[in-house]
Amino acid sequence: MLVDDSDRKEIHSKLVKCLILVDKIKSNTNQQETFVERESSAEIAKVVRRLKMWSKPERQSQYNSQILNAYIELKRSGLEKITEEDIHSHIGNNSWFASNFIQMKVAADRNHGKIFDSDGRYVTIWEPVKSAVHEYERVVFQSE
Repeated sequence: MLVDDSDRKEIHSKLVKCLILVDKIKSNTNQQETFVERESSAEIAKVVRRLKMWSKPERQSQYNSQILNAYIELKRSGLEKITEEDIHSHIGNNSWFASNFIQMKVAADRNHGKIFDSDGRYVTIWEPVKSAVHEYERVVFQSE
């Protein structure tokens, strides 16, 4: 061996400390993942509740309903890649669009509910709520 006994003990000690740190990091990561999963579940439940309300005829004039309806109408028209500007134009370039649309892209306490994902260019329905949005579409647009 190239190291003497005291060097081995020091190396062993450092390795044990590293393993302890790795274990702590792993534990923190697991806790963060659990927190994110809880937050996502709460957001999904909120969206499902809200979509049921928004689908009512008396709620169709709300901004969030108008934005979602515009997206669905564009999709139903055959447009595959939908941009934020497409939705904005479809509803008539209203001044209220930007502040309401952003609330539909983020998960937060006081948002409309996260409905959309955006890659910076194209807008899609957030994967965890797709089935709820399909149900909304079925009710609002009376399709199957």
